[in-house]
Amino acid sequence: MNKIARDQLLLLIVATFVCFAALGDYRLFDRDEPRNAGCAVEMLERSDWVVPMFNAELRTHKPVLLYWLTMTAYSLWGVSEFTARMASAVCGVGTVLLCYGIGRRLMSRQAAFWGALALASSLMFVVAARIATPDSLLIFLTTLAMYIYVRGAFVPVEAVPPPIAAARDDGLAPWPGNGSRDPLRPFFPSWLLAILMYGVMGLAILAKGPVGLVLPTAVIGMFLLIVRLPAVPADAVEGSYKGWRRVLWLLRPFAPLHFVQICWSMRPITAVVTAGVVAGPWYYLVDRATQGAWTRGFFLEHNLGRATTAMEGHGASGLVTTIVMMLLFYPVVLCLAFFPWSLLLTPTVLDMTARLRRGDPWRSGYVFLACWVMVFVGLFSLAQTKLPSYITPSYPALALLTGALLAHWVGGTLRAGQRWIGRAMLAMSLLGIAMLVGVFFAARVFLPGDQWLALGALTLPVTAWLVLRYMARGQHAAAVSVLGAGAVVTVSVVLILGPIIVDRHQHSDDLFAMARQHSPTPRYVAFGLLEPTWVFYAGQPIREIEGHRVDQLAQFLESPDAVAITTADRYKDVKGQLPVEIVVLVESPYFMQNLSSRPTLVLLGRLK
Repeated sequence: MNKIARDQLLLLIVATFVCFAALGDYRLFDRDEPRNAGCAVEMLERSDWVVPMFNAELRTHKPVLLYWLTMTAYSLWGVSEFTARMASAVCGVGTVLLCYGIGRRLMSRQAAFWGALALASSLMFVVAARIATPDSLLIFLTTLAMYIYVRGAFVPVEAVPPPIAAARDDGLAPWPGNGSRDPLRPFFPSWLLAILMYGVMGLAILAKGPVGLVLPTAVIGMFLLIVRLPAVPADAVEGSYKGWRRVLWLLRPFAPLHFVQICWSMRPITAVVTAGVVAGPWYYLVDRATQGAWTRGFFLEHNLGRATTAMEGHGASGLVTTIVMMLLFYPVVLCLAFFPWSLLLTPTVLDMTARLRRGDPWRSGYVFLACWVMVFVGLFSLAQTKLPSYITPSYPALALLTGALLAHWVGGTLRAGQRWIGRAMLAMSLLGIAMLVGVFFAARVFLPGDQWLALGALTLPVTAWLVLRYMARGQHAAAVSVLGAGAVVTVSVVLILGPIIVDRHQHSDDLFAMARQHSPTPRYVAFGLLEPTWVFYAGQPIREIEGHRVDQLAQFLESPDAVAITTADRYKDVKGQLPVEIVVLVESPYFMQNLSSRPTLVLLGRLK
């Protein structure tokens, strides 16, 4: 087995484990998972592959591709938590392998391997791969489009002639301005690859909407705007431009003529036509079937609305708060969501910057990956609605930048950031101790009897100690290997074992088990509160009655097979207004929502 096959096999094993292990051993989490999983159930039951419906209502939040994949899994293996999440897990594994392919083309086999491993053991990426949402699907399709572009536009670094690949110390960009097809000056791919790439983006439009085309295209466009600039004039070198002239020089990529030329070189007509052929038929059919209701809801509310206003509490109010959120929200998200590899962001940036200044052989790859990250972070920072999951399609690029650092670390060729690696390991130790204490006391309140789960945080200080020990001995390869293994173990404890333990403290199944005892075919209603998980596990639409319409609740419960779900506090408020025959059939702790007050759910029914 050659080295590349061995890398791919190991990455396949690791990615399959973190994405699939115990995938169906815990229930769906409110609120997006049951909505997506339940929508696929209702579409399958109606044999309708066009109109998304959940709880017997039109669902305009997302397009249809995830529902199609989930419906296919349901048809083959039945409805379950595992099949609801299967599409996300498969896409997670595929993204890791694509990440490796991109890294090999842009940098080296070693950088590709460590980057793909970092991706497979980063917190938010694994979360996306283990939940029933379109995020993992969008990440996969975005990465696939980038892979096609890289395959068509880049010559492998190993194939670049040494005189061209050699680092330059004169401060000049390594891309000449004569328009030649230099290996370090990528062009746009051929017509065939362009059609294939835009076709994949069309699938991304079916997965998440217009962002599936707009953002990957913006990444490639930003990259080409930079690398296709004319040769740097001699008087611009070494800071010859000062003040406002320097600012204008830095804005050269956006010069009107250059901008138009690059946009046209990206074949915009091909992009629109190809993506339209792939995604257009379904959008047309759903618009016709719903008389425009789905189109208005999706494009006006969930696209334009999220871009211009803060929806569902995911944003900020006030000018100062909005500016702070715009500048800091996603940088903070990266530090948390890319954990534990986010601890290496500082040395990664320092080493990359030093190499870019010296015209590193991987310079094109660095610029492409940096554009990939910055376009996603920058554009979503401008949107008013902000969610951590929005920038997850940029994580493969962030992982490959980290992989480049790790490859240079192993090879002993770091140009900058060496001291920061030791500081990162110290930070990892302190975070592990803080997590140990925090999880222990949180578990005492919310997971009584499972405080031992806090011991999982010990993987962080143990990993950091081993890394520092190997670093002191000069055994860089061993240090990086231990760091990778520690990241995989940490993510596995948090995202595989953690949800299983949490799920043991949920008892909502008691409600549905009692309802089936009360009647073989129970009919449900929610009084003043409705969670999507209830709809999924009830296996039928649930009507919601507002809290002040007690008359409607009493009328519904006149049927002997009718049951109602509400909270104990709401029942106490209206108990005196209900017939005496309506009683509490069973109580259940309401774990996942409003943990501070820990309300109790009750199932109401009529005595037989």
